Amino acid sequence: MSISIVQCPHCQTQNISTAQFCGSCGKSLTFQVGPNGALPQQPQAAIASPNHQPPHSSLSLSGSDAWHEKAGLVCGVLSIFLCGVIAAIPGLYFSWSAMTQAKAQGRSTSLSTIGLAVNGVGILLTCLAIGFMLIMMLMAGMAGGSEMEYGQPGPWGP
Repeated sequence: MSISIVQCPHCQTQNISTAQFCGSCGKSLTFQVGPNGALPQQPQAAIASPNHQPPHSSLSLSGSDAWHEKAGLVCGVLSIFLCGVIAAIPGLYFSWSAMTQAKAQGRSTSLSTIGLAVNGVGILLTCLAIGFMLIMMLMAGMAGGSEMEYGQPGPWGP
């Protein structure tokens, strides 16, 4: 199975033919149907041969995308065990950004999806912990006053 390459008509970046959006500019790669019902012809120079890969192809997982996927997962784990929302918010950003790039390039989004889920669990656990603390503080406030109200003698006498 060979993958054909199409060139974005907006920014001239090469993308795989199954991608719906450009991996560089994010604009649609789908063609609009013309008034006579025919698809517009793409210039021949825009279609590369299946065996030709540019030296800096946007089809491979770039360092930025790989870093964003890993950072999203690390922030998600930190948000669950240590930092809560402080780590989950950047983790959501990293995972979402990696997912949109993967979708634009036609790659798998499973690692980014896991990162989003783990960060969501971190935010949920943080909200539950804050709610639990507020309930405990409310219950402690309703329990009554201090020890001195009960007439117990202090160390200085009755």
